Amino acid sequence: MKDRHYFDSIKFSWEFVKTHKLFWGFGLLAAMLGQMGVMEFLTKIIKLGSDDVTVKWLFLPAFIRNSHVFAMGDFSASMNAITIIALLLVLAIFGFLLFAALSSQGALIHAVAQNVRGVKEPNVARAWHAGVGHAGRLFWINLFRKAIVLLAGMAVSFMLLWCALELTAINLILTILVFVVAALLGMMATILGIYAGGYVVVEELSFGQSLVAAWKLFASHWLVSIEIGLLILILEFLMVFLAIWGVAMMFLPGVLIWTVSVLTLSSTLWVAGMTVSMVLSTVYVIILGAVFTIFTTGVWTTLFMKMHKEGIASRIMRAFGK
Repeated sequence: MKDRHYFDSIKFSWEFVKTHKLFWGFGLLAAMLGQMGVMEFLTKIIKLGSDDVTVKWLFLPAFIRNSHVFAMGDFSASMNAITIIALLLVLAIFGFLLFAALSSQGALIHAVAQNVRGVKEPNVARAWHAGVGHAGRLFWINLFRKAIVLLAGMAVSFMLLWCALELTAINLILTILVFVVAALLGMMATILGIYAGGYVVVEELSFGQSLVAAWKLFASHWLVSIEIGLLILILEFLMVFLAIWGVAMMFLPGVLIWTVSVLTLSSTLWVAGMTVSMVLSTVYVIILGAVFTIFTTGVWTTLFMKMHKEGIASRIMRAFGK
């Protein structure tokens, strides 16, 4: 494998996205697990800490919290046969989508790894079977990552609740410190999850072995890992900009139809304009999310293989001549 640094990994991953469009479906499914970047855990920690700082919010989903299922006197009436069947159906669909997402994540890691090793045309069927075979271990890795992020967000939430009850300079400083620590823990868990996923799919390690190997890799390349995380963060901001710009462009046909509807006083055209704009913007965001998921998976997988085989020197340390 030739030497690939950050720019080379970005170029390699983008070429993979453009060349192997059959894997875009895997990117769409894998995107449901969250991007392989640092923005996901930062936004989740901020949301957990600022959206609703109550213990009830932390432990109950919004659809349960806002419903009357747990209201006094309504519990037995609500839990009828239709409700149970609907919940089972939702759980079945959720389980299927989760399995598909985990398998797709494994398939992307496998395909990129094969491409890095010199296979010009990774086989889609083989990649899918590899993803299916590693879905169980990837589930525990993703659960570990999301559990750390959830606990970090809960810590920030409780600190904000404390500040809301008693706002003092000391409480504010402690809250800021807790947020910084939570952000660092979230970043570490995210990176460890990415490395562990690589060890599971590429090196065929077990869940426990992959976490141990991921920790050793992170410990020996902690500065490089942070640099890669920050690089992905910058690319995520660029992706958000492209999403906003693209959605605005997708609404232009709708605006033209709305203009005609106003001039002709046609409510049908107004509804048509709204429908066209929503469909175009939704398709655009879905495709962008799928492409970006494949891209970030490619960047991390490429650098992971370089890192654990040959090692990568930190750009910061290199800049200081060390």
